[in-house]
Amino acid sequence: MGTTVIALSPKETATDAFRENVGVALESVPRGTTLPDYFSLSLGNMRKMLTDFEKHEEGEATLDGQPAKRMVYSFRMGEVNLKTLVYFTVRGKRAYVITAAASPETFDDYRPAFEEIAQTWRFE
Repeated sequence: MGTTVIALSPKETATDAFRENVGVALESVPRGTTLPDYFSLSLGNMRKMLTDFEKHEEGEATLDGQPAKRMVYSFRMGEVNLKTLVYFTVRGKRAYVITAAASPETFDDYRPAFEEIAQTWRFE
């Protein structure tokens, strides 16, 4: 999977340990891959690869009219704890993953902006 684009927040202070961000990644998948299959595979990979992974929420969503899955989870990256909102969708032979990450302390402040950004996604 390759990250196609990432947007970073400016540092809030000189000691800011993490810059909130939103990223979009694309992955080629075999034709016929379903959203439930891709989500299940991704969730399994996260549980294996992310330190202290914990799923907080999971639900259905849409991105530009396309069925999607939405999840909120937390994990640790080195010494930094993160909380992330992620959207998954599959269209044709591509999976699209939109992630939005912040510290657990600031996640709820950024979440409305994260959700608004995700809803601007358009397939062209």
